[in-house]
Amino acid sequence: MLFYSKNLQGSDVLISPAGMSPILIKHNETTNLLFYKHLIKIAEFNLSREEFLILRVLILLHTATTELSKIGIEIIHNEIEKLSKTLMFYEQHKLGDAKGAERFANLMIIVRTIFHIGKEHKNFTKYDMSERKIILNKNIFPKFINNIIFEDCQD
Repeated sequence: MLFYSKNLQGSDVLISPAGMSPILIKHNETTNLLFYKHLIKIAEFNLSREEFLILRVLILLHTATTELSKIGIEIIHNEIEKLSKTLMFYEQHKLGDAKGAERFANLMIIVRTIFHIGKEHKNFTKYDMSERKIILNKNIFPKFINNIIFEDCQD
């Protein structure tokens, strides 16, 4: 969402590709952590499109190993290793050996941060039913969106 907002929309406000913005969400400690604190840290790295795409694939591959066979997991791990090396070589080509290695290490820290954001996002989506009903009753979203998002939250 951060990369999309900043690089594709040219916006300093966080906007998802679907037009959703944290401005529409009730603010509390979880939403602050999810939408602002860690994203500001990631924004400081000013990812290029290439870095973003490689990191995105690395994260997707890393999370895809839970329901695969041993052969499938081995294939995924080989691809993760290839992509990691590709990112390292890209950074070293762009910045030189030492600076490229430093940038690569910092990008790996971003991956850890992104996994933490993912965990917080899961917590965010697990709000108790009363919180969801409060949001539903405020009619923040159009009715058809409310039905999609909150279909299991009826009284």
